[in-house]
Amino acid sequence: MTKLLLLGEPERLSEVDAAIREAFGRQVSVVQTEGFLLQIMHANVSKARALRVVAERLNVARERVMAIGDNANDVGMLRWAAVAVAMGNAAKEALAVADYVTDHNDKDGAANAIRRIILEGKPPAKNAAL
Repeated sequence: MTKLLLLGEPERLSEVDAAIREAFGRQVSVVQTEGFLLQIMHANVSKARALRVVAERLNVARERVMAIGDNANDVGMLRWAAVAVAMGNAAKEALAVADYVTDHNDKDGAANAIRRIILEGKPPAKNAAL
C-alpha cells in the first residue's frame, strides 16, 4: 500500500488525523486536503521526494525545477522546487508557499505558467500573478 485515502466530514477527519499521529508518530505522513479527504502515507512518501528523485535521476539541478500545485499535499513539492506555482483555485496552504499564482485549473493555468515561465522565459516579479 502506498497511500490510504479516507473520505468524511472534516471535523471527524481531524479527529482521525490526531489519532493516527498519536498512534504512528513519524512513521506516517498525514495530510488533510479539500477538507473532506485525509491522505495517509509512509513518512518517506511525498510529492517533494518524488520530484527530487526524478530530478536527480535526470541530472536536473534543483535550481532548474518548477512545480505546479493546488492543494495541501503539494506544499512540500512547491517548497522544494526553485520555482513554485499555485493554481488560481489552490488551497490556502499551496498559495502561501507559491512564488507565483496562475489561472484556475479550468482556465489552462498549468499551461499558462509553463508557457510564460519556461517557454517564453518571462516570469513576473516574485509573488505576482502570471
